[in-house]
Amino acid sequence: MPSNEPSRQGRPPRLQSAPPPLISTGESFEAQKLLDENPAAQAVLLWQSLRDVFLWASASEHQRGQLFSDGAANRRLNELKAANLDDPLCSPLLVLAGMLRNDTSVAEDDLAAACRQISQWADQSGRTETAIISARAAAALLPHDAEAAYAVGLLYRRQADYNRAEAWVRRAIGLARRKDLQTYAWAFVALGNVYMQRGQYSAAYVCYMRAVRAARRRRMRRVRAVALHDLIGVAFELKRTAEAESYIQKAARAYSASDPRLPALAHDVARYWMLQGSFGRALVVFQAVLPLIERPAEQLIVLSGVARSAAGAGRRDVFLQAWTDAWRMIDRDVSTEWACSAILNLAYASALLDDWERVGVAAQYAYEQARGRGERTVQVEAEALLRAAEQRTFAPTPAYPEAEAAVAETADLVAAGLVRKLAAHARAKRD
Repeated sequence: MPSNEPSRQGRPPRLQSAPPPLISTGESFEAQKLLDENPAAQAVLLWQSLRDVFLWASASEHQRGQLFSDGAANRRLNELKAANLDDPLCSPLLVLAGMLRNDTSVAEDDLAAACRQISQWADQSGRTETAIISARAAAALLPHDAEAAYAVGLLYRRQADYNRAEAWVRRAIGLARRKDLQTYAWAFVALGNVYMQRGQYSAAYVCYMRAVRAARRRRMRRVRAVALHDLIGVAFELKRTAEAESYIQKAARAYSASDPRLPALAHDVARYWMLQGSFGRALVVFQAVLPLIERPAEQLIVLSGVARSAAGAGRRDVFLQAWTDAWRMIDRDVSTEWACSAILNLAYASALLDDWERVGVAAQYAYEQARGRGERTVQVEAEALLRAAEQRTFAPTPAYPEAEAAVAETADLVAAGLVRKLAAHARAKRD
């Protein structure tokens, strides 16, 4: 990394204590969006159950013995039975129904575990708001648990709600200090990611380095590997080619073929090569990554990388298919974590092919979305592409300095190794 550490002005302030959780969501009534994400009967049961959790969590132990009316538990059990819900959702809702018996011996840990189970189910099925509300319920039940606060922060970051993400992750850091060093280190990684997405690269660097140091002290090898991986992104943005290539090699060695973050590393490395103008090398890695990605937000950003690399490599057929698939995903949900960057990639891809109509459509939409979300870097680049579309001229220059010949040769070897590791990763997933 750069020998000159970023100035103190760019650093996130130190936390002396855990800040309070950020509760307000701006909804017209509590958990409104949860009702929009789920089928009617299921939505009502989720809303009622999680509302009960927030009420129970805010009550004193004495009050918990008289919160609910007689027969409330039996009525809820009958409603759950009539709804015929899938087991991944029914089981935790049955646990939460135990509160309705006004039994003060019900354990917060059990209720929080049920809320986390609902959150994981919702996250895996694309119900972002339901996942967030359920994670917030778990954090309300365990207000001093750093991991619970960290989980909320991660979900807000994925939704590109960076202010709430920062507030919750900072709370996790404050709660974890000297008590839960693993969550402490992971939370600094997450906070660095928030700063990266805002374009605050110096602050991101500080966070990642704090994660590296914490991981080194406690020999948390995977946390250290992930933080080093994320430092690649800082080097990318600061245009420090030598440091970037060094981190690429270290991270590629650090991850095994079975590591779930291997596709993410391969994507980030392919992105760097794409921005250097090494489109062919980037394309083969992007194409190897795409079948391994399951989350829609991540599929979208990889697809946009395929489109841009294919356009630069002169593969118009591959570009057109990726363009179509990407816009289908954007039309379904433009609020996902990397949507603005993905749309910007589609604009760049079109410019590489002198397809000015597509440039205008994608750049304008990227500009509008980035302005609404405070993603200044995307906004500035989209404006430049709109001017290029008006003038019908685009002279692509590498975003990062070209590597020396010896480094480029090593990069080819790294690319081949990543493709082999990704193939092994795919086989491991099938088995």
